[in-house]
Parts: sequence; structure tokens; C-alpha cells
Amino acid sequence: MLAIATTPPPVLPRAVSVLLLLGLGVLAAQMTWQVLEPDVRPAATVDVTNESVAPTPEAAPESPFATVARLPLFGVLGERATPEPVVAPETRLRLRLVGLMAGDAPEQGHAIIVESGSPERLYRAGDAVGGGQARLHQIHTDRVILERDGGYETLRLPRPDGSTAGAPASAAPARAAAPAPAPAATDEPRIQRSEWLGDPERLLQTVRARPVIQGGVLHGLEVSPTRNARQFQQAGLRPGDVITSVNGMPLSAIDDTDSLFQDLAGQQRVDLVVERDGQALPLSIELID
Repeated sequence: MLAIATTPPPVLPRAVSVLLLLGLGVLAAQMTWQVLEPDVRPAATVDVTNESVAPTPEAAPESPFATVARLPLFGVLGERATPEPVVAPETRLRLRLVGLMAGDAPEQGHAIIVESGSPERLYRAGDAVGGGQARLHQIHTDRVILERDGGYETLRLPRPDGSTAGAPASAAPARAAAPAPAPAATDEPRIQRSEWLGDPERLLQTVRARPVIQGGVLHGLEVSPTRNARQFQQAGLRPGDVITSVNGMPLSAIDDTDSLFQDLAGQQRVDLVVERDGQALPLSIELID
């Protein structure tokens, strides 16, 4: 009987103890996760929120500093207008300016220049002249500006007396006043449409025009013959005539000379008003083909 009393205790209580320990461990782990999880999830939410707000720096261009940084404070390369040369002495190149037709800007228009030993040629701004020694820079109403060796030089139209100095414009008409009765009154002035209106070079070879400024505005164009004096006379013009109106429009109101030439090309005659010997005279010129 003692043998039975001294048998080992049953194993069940030990197993229950182990299970209880395991259960407490699992419960502790779950409690720990529940305690830590709220701290982890908001952190992830904050990250997502920050990522969604991240593109907002696109509004940065509205910053005053960013705007100022983009401003061309020192100008934009290539958009700087070339200033008109202030110092442009008379050129010493062996060139002669025999005619020109100024455009709306100094970089437009045409000029007829004679080089030494060469025939007359028609040039535009940017063309090389003087055997490549200079470049035609600007075309004005009474002169052209040449660019040479980094500087600027002036080539002026000669006056009717052959000089290029700034002599009074009235000096030339006084000398030409003697042969006043050149064309007969019965001969109607006429010009070739193709030669005067279709070919600027031919026109410049016939007529030299100088602006007449009164009160700071254009009053008219003083005309004189160049090489083809006969065509100049056939048009009914005399050296020193000042054209003040074309087809009823004052020269001071004409802005687009190209459009004017196109309009005249389709007409049968052109009506001018010229000042001659201090008087305004009408002059109607027939355009023939």
C-alpha cells in the first residue's frame, strides 16, 4: 500500500501551467501590439499626407524672388536694338552715292553706290561695299552709314553742285531757275510705268530726292536729275522742284511707300503738287506702258 502512496504526482498540473504561461505570453503580445499599433499607423498616415501635399511647391514661381530671378535685368541677347552711330565721320573710301530710296527703318531701303572703276550697283543694308572693305549698315534719306573695322563712316549724297556739304537746299534751285521754260506747255508729261514704278534701281538712276523739313516735319521731296536727265524732263519736272503731294495725299501723311508704288502701278496717271519758285503748281504725269 505504501508503494501506491509514493507514486509520482500526475502530469496534468504541469501541462496546465505551461498552457497558462503560453496564453499569458500570447495575451501580452496582443496587448503590446494594440498599444504600439496606434503609434505606428498615424505615422504612416502622416507620411501619406505629406506625400500628397508634396507637389504644392509648384506654386513657387509666384515667389517674388523667383519672378525677379527670371526677369532679363540685363536685357535679352539678340533683342538689343543697334543704336544709330553717333560718331560717323566722312568715309575715305573711293565710293560715290548717286541715289537712294530710304525705307521705314534705316535697315530698309536701297542705295546706288559707284565704286572706283566699277559701274553703278544697287545695294541693301548688310551688303559688302568697297571691295569688301566695308558693309552697308544703314540707309537714311540723304546719306548711308558704312560699318568698317568696327567703326562707322558716312557716305552722303552729292548736292546738285557736286558738293556733299550741308549747303542750303535753296541754293540748287536758284541756279536752275534760268532754264525754267524747259518743257513746252502743249507736251503732256509722261513716264514709262515699268521704268519708274517697276524698277527701283532705274528710278534712282533718274531721280534724286532729298527731304525738305519744315517745322520738324516732312514738307516734301526736292527732286533733281541724276544720270538720265532726259526722262526727268519728260516727266515735266525741273531741278529743284519740291513734290508736296501725290494723288491728293500730302507726303507727310504717306507711311508705306511700297503700297504707294503698288497703287500707282495700276493707274493711268499720277497727279502731283510741286513747289516751283515759291509757288504750288499741279503736275499731271501720264503713265505709259
